[in-house]
Amino acid sequence: MLVERFARPNARRGGLCGERGKIVFMKAGQALNPELVLTLRVDRAARIADEVRQFELVASDSTELPAFTPGAHILVQAPSGVTRRYSLTNAPGERARYVIAVKREANGRGGSISMVDDVNVGDMLHVSMPRNEFELAANA
Repeated sequence: MLVERFARPNARRGGLCGERGKIVFMKAGQALNPELVLTLRVDRAARIADEVRQFELVASDSTELPAFTPGAHILVQAPSGVTRRYSLTNAPGERARYVIAVKREANGRGGSISMVDDVNVGDMLHVSMPRNEFELAANA
């Protein structure tokens, strides 16, 4: 299956960025990082603060997502092709969605710019299984 995106090459960001005028076809389901084993749909996208957007990611078939613990994060492939890590901000019991917030860093390496500027409701994003490298000990 091919997905139509309005994009142009952007060498500074190492990938594609949105701009009307040129159509680029990318294969849906093609993740650039082998750790990105889930393809989730952006169900909601909202600006929640200056330069910050919140995204709700869901399975396209409405199945439950893999469980996670407080403090977990996922890797997300931005439309530019770069992979970035984002903390899950919803409650672990909410298995119908993953919620992340992304602050646009103008002086960053391009991942947050691509996420904030180029991701829209209905887009499909490649993400990893949740992981938690700083899990709170049960007896703490």
